[in-house]
Amino acid sequence: MKTGRLRAGVVEYSCSSSHTHRGGVAARPYFGQADVIAVYCPQNGKVYMVPENEFVATRAHLRLADPQNNQSRRIRWARNFELA
Repeated sequence: MKTGRLRAGVVEYSCSSSHTHRGGVAARPYFGQADVIAVYCPQNGKVYMVPENEFVATRAHLRLADPQNNQSRRIRWARNFELA
């Protein structure tokens, strides 16, 4: 389970694991390693189940509030992933 942080109307979370080595910090994406990531947001007490086909990078977000610029395409709405 990953912990998400609620900021500016979105739940931000990581789609990777981080490891510190002598050469610095390395992030390993979960592509091909997990079918689903469970994201817990302590600020609203909800859990979101995000499937692998929604992993887009090492960091991602789920939108709770409408965007200020009225964008409607390619929005990953949190309500679509909420664990009931």
